[in-house]
Amino acid sequence: MDEKLDSKTIAGLLGLLAHDLRNPLSALHSNVGFLAATPEVDEADMRDAVSDALVSCDGLVAIIDNIELLAQSMVGAGIRGGGPVPVAATIAQSVAGHRAMAESHEVLLEVDASATDTRLHIVVHQDMYRRAFANVLRNAIQHGAGKPVKIAASAADGEVRVVVIDQGSRLDVSLGDEPFTAAGQLSAKTKTGARYGRGLGLFSARFAAESAGAKLLPVSPPRGANNALALVAPGSRD
Repeated sequence: MDEKLDSKTIAGLLGLLAHDLRNPLSALHSNVGFLAATPEVDEADMRDAVSDALVSCDGLVAIIDNIELLAQSMVGAGIRGGGPVPVAATIAQSVAGHRAMAESHEVLLEVDASATDTRLHIVVHQDMYRRAFANVLRNAIQHGAGKPVKIAASAADGEVRVVVIDQGSRLDVSLGDEPFTAAGQLSAKTKTGARYGRGLGLFSARFAAESAGAKLLPVSPPRGANNALALVAPGSRD
């Protein structure tokens, strides 16, 4: 995805990122302030405050990672060299790292048995694929409407498809690639069906996926779900 950004678009994107950074920073400040101002806080309240603060830290790290992706996209980083990557382990690691965020949104993360198949391997740049998957997962949690988010996987025709399924608002396919572009992020927060994710989520996910040697695309959700996004990469079930 080769997208040339003018100064006006860049300024708008920086404004969005600044806004997104303020939310977890404010929550972090609030929780640390509470602990500092309450020297005899009971253990349960202390655990809750620390847990919330850690979720805020994770949110800040995610947005900072995406700022790095935006910078890379502006110089045309291209596809990175890759190697064989185990799908089940990659999914398990990312899911474990996002359970606290999911709990804060009252969302249950469900890993389908198909996504635990240790025979599934993909050929990608591991770190960029991980970043892509993390952004898709965070988008699903953010839009999940307090309902379960499910991860499934399948292999066919020399490709492995990892699908993140949620019951939030459906991505409007009539928008085409717009939600996945940097320019499209400027209108996504106010456009129905664009599913804006904090830190330019879907743009970051698409850029990271393509840099990894994979594709990110909307797919038809299974019955009972509203939205599904798939990461498709070269691979197989060995």
